Amino acid sequence: MFYKRNEITREKEKIMGIRTRLAVLACKTSNAVLRRMGRGGTNLPGKIALKIDKDILKELSRGVKVTVVTGTNGKTTTSRMIEQAFEEAGYKYFANKSGANLLTGIITVFAQHCSLSGKCSYTHALIECDEAAFRKTSEMLPVECLVVNNIFRDQLDRYGEITHTLNAIREGITHVPDATLCLNADCSLTSSLADDVPNKVVWFGVDVPIYKETAFELSDAVYCIHCKTEYEYDYRTYSHLGGFRCPKCGYHRQTPQVGVTQVVRTGADSSDIVLNAFGHSHDVHINLPGGYNIYNAAACVAAAEIVGIDEDTAVDALSRFECGFGRAEQFELGKSKARMMLVKNPAGYNQVINQISNDEEECKIAFLLNDRYADGTDISWIWDVDFEALARQSARFTRILVSGVRADDMALRLKYAGFDTGRIEVIRDYENLLEAIGADETPTFIMPTYTAMFDLRGEISRHFTNKEGIMELNICHLYPDILNLYGDRGNIITMKRRMEDRGIKVNVEGCSIGETLDANRYDIFFIGGGQDFEQEVLLKDLGTGKAAEIRAAVEDEKTFLAICGGYQMLGQYYKTWDGVQLDFTGAINIHTVGSKERMIGNYMFETLPESSGAVVVGFENHSGKTYLGEGVSPLGKMLKGYGNNGEDQTEGARYKNVFGTYSHGSLLPKNPVLCDFILQTALERKYGQIEPLAPLEDTLELNANEYMKQRLSK
Repeated sequence: MFYKRNEITREKEKIMGIRTRLAVLACKTSNAVLRRMGRGGTNLPGKIALKIDKDILKELSRGVKVTVVTGTNGKTTTSRMIEQAFEEAGYKYFANKSGANLLTGIITVFAQHCSLSGKCSYTHALIECDEAAFRKTSEMLPVECLVVNNIFRDQLDRYGEITHTLNAIREGITHVPDATLCLNADCSLTSSLADDVPNKVVWFGVDVPIYKETAFELSDAVYCIHCKTEYEYDYRTYSHLGGFRCPKCGYHRQTPQVGVTQVVRTGADSSDIVLNAFGHSHDVHINLPGGYNIYNAAACVAAAEIVGIDEDTAVDALSRFECGFGRAEQFELGKSKARMMLVKNPAGYNQVINQISNDEEECKIAFLLNDRYADGTDISWIWDVDFEALARQSARFTRILVSGVRADDMALRLKYAGFDTGRIEVIRDYENLLEAIGADETPTFIMPTYTAMFDLRGEISRHFTNKEGIMELNICHLYPDILNLYGDRGNIITMKRRMEDRGIKVNVEGCSIGETLDANRYDIFFIGGGQDFEQEVLLKDLGTGKAAEIRAAVEDEKTFLAICGGYQMLGQYYKTWDGVQLDFTGAINIHTVGSKERMIGNYMFETLPESSGAVVVGFENHSGKTYLGEGVSPLGKMLKGYGNNGEDQTEGARYKNVFGTYSHGSLLPKNPVLCDFILQTALERKYGQIEPLAPLEDTLELNANEYMKQRLSK
C-alpha cells in the first residue's frame, strides 16, 4: 500500500509538472505574440496560464523571497525606490515594472522570469500588487515583506467602500503569517492591520507636518476604526495622515522605527529631509517633489531593513533614484518643459495641487480625465478635489487645458471651482493637446488619470521624445577594434540604417581597452565576435569596472546583441579544451567549454516566439560549446548546423533583453524581422509601449534570407 501511495504521489507530481510546463510555454508564447502585434497586455497570458494550471504562481515562486507593495497611493514609486536599493545591494531580482499588478499580470511576470520548466533562478521578486488583488495573490506567494503605504478612497466602483479595500488587505495578511509587515504609522486605517496578527511589524512615518499650508481635504478616516469616536490629532501631514489618537479607546499612532524628524525643504523638483532609521539619523535627498514621496522614501528604507539591505545603502539609493513612469516625470514637449503627475483619487490629487500651489511661477496646466476600468468608471470623486485652491491662483496659469474621455465633466468641475469658463480650453485630440503644450516656453503641469497617462505617453513617444522632436537611441559598440570577426560591424550599419529610415535618431560610440564605460548613457550594446586569444586580452580590461557596468546594464534590461566571442564573454566562464578556465563577466548564466573540433558553416535556426519567431540564417565558426544555465532561454531552435554546442539543438541565448548568438554573416542585414524586434525592444525599454515600427522596403533583405533558407533546406 505504501508503495502504491508513493507511485500515485509521483504520478500526480509528474502531471503537475507537465501542467506547469504547458502553462509557462503558453504564457511566454501568448505574451510574445501580443508584443509582435503591438499590444503590451500582460493579463491575457496570465489568464491562459491560470486556466492550464491553477497553482502556477505557487510553482513559479517556489524558493523566491517576495516583497509585495500595496496600498492606495504610492505603490509604483515605492516599488521603484525599493528596486533601486535592491540593485545597489546586488540582489538578483525581478520586478513587475509594467504595472501588471493584478493576479494574472503577476503570473505573466513570474513566467517571463522562469525557465520553460518553471524554475526561477532569481533570489528575490519585487511585486506591486493591487489592493483588492492581494487577497488572492497572497495565497500563492511566499511573501517575506509586505509594504502597505496607506488606505484612501479610490475606485469605489471596484472596491465598494474604503473598508472593503482595508478588509481585502487584512484577509491577505492572514495568508502570510511569516511575512514582516511594513506599515504606515500615520494612517489610522493602515495601522489597524497590525491588530491581532502574529506578524512582526516595522513602522514608518513622518513625525512633523510637511507643509506650512495645505489644500482643503476631506478626511477618509474621521472616526476611530475601533470605537467610532472622532480622532484627535497632534499634527496632520495630509488628509487623515498624522499624529492621530482616539480620546476614548486609546488607539493611537505607533512610534515609527523609520521616521522623518525634519522636513528641510519641499521644492518643485525634490525634497530634503532628516530621517531617523533604527536610531541613526540621515540627511536624505529625494529626487521627487511632494509630501507623498517623503512617505514613499521612508517606506523604502523600512522595507530594505526587512529584506537585509543596510540602511546606508537604502539611503544612498534614494538620492540616486529617478522619477518613474508618470510620477512627476519630466518631458521636453516642443518649447515647453512639462511635468506629468498621475492623479487618481482626492487625496493624491490634493497633494499634486499642494505642489503646484507652492510654485509661484507662470505655467500652463492640463487636466486629463478618463473613466476606463483602470481609472475607475465613477468620476464623482473629482468633486472632492480642492480645485478651488488652483482657481484662486488662476492669474498665473497662461493656459488651462482639459482633455480625456470625460473632458466635459472636468471642464464643468473647473467652472464650479471658480475658473473663468472663457479660458478653459477643451482639446480632445492628444496630438493637438501636445501642440498647445509645446507652443511656447511656459512650463506645464500635466495631471492625467491612469489610462490617460498611457494614452498621452504614447503620443509623446511618437512626437516629442527629445529636444529635436524625434525618438533617439544610443548604441555602444564594445571593443570595435578587437571584436569584429566576419564583418560583425554590419550589424551596427544595419541597425543605424533601419532606424534612420524611420526617422529615429541614432548615436553610435565605441568603447575599447582603457576607456571608461558609463552604461547609463546607452540603450543598445553591441559586442562582436573575436578569436580565443583576443578574449584573453580583454579579461584584464573587463576587470577594471567594465564587467560590473555590463552586469548592471543587463539587469537594468538594457538591450544587448552579442555575437560569438562577445556572446561567450557575457557568460560565467570559458574553459579551454586543455582545462584552463577564463572567468568572464557573469552577466548571464551560461558557460562555454572549448573543443578541438570547430563548428563551421552556414546555418539556420528558428527563434522562439518571445524572440520574434523568425527563421534566421547566418554563419557560425566556433570551437567553444556553450551551455545554458537556469533562467536563460535559447534564442532559437536549430534547423541546420551546430548552434550552441551541436548536442541539444539550441542556438544562442535570451535573458531579459540580451540576445546572444553564434551568427556571423552579418546577422541583421538579411534577418530584418529579428533586427526590428531587437530595435523595438530597445525603444520600448526607453519610451514605454509604442506603435510597431513602420514597415520598410525589405525586398533585397528578404531575397537574401530566402535564398539561404532554400539552400540550407536541401
